[in-house]
Amino acid sequence: MWQKICIALHNGELHACAAKCPHASGKMAEGHIDSLGNIVCPLHRYKFNLKMVEIQAAKVIF
Repeated sequence: MWQKICIALHNGELHACAAKCPHASGKMAEGHIDSLGNIVCPLHRYKFNLKMVEIQAAKVIF
């Protein structure tokens, strides 16, 4: 099964996360990355650490 993802470039590194926020389905590509490296949902400003999102995604995939 294919899942849409959001890919972000931050400090010279590529990161990937779900395309939609798990809280309210906001489009993560329309959000931003804050100074701490969190991707911020554009709807309610929920924050997700890019490094932790990748670790959690890897556990689900593998």
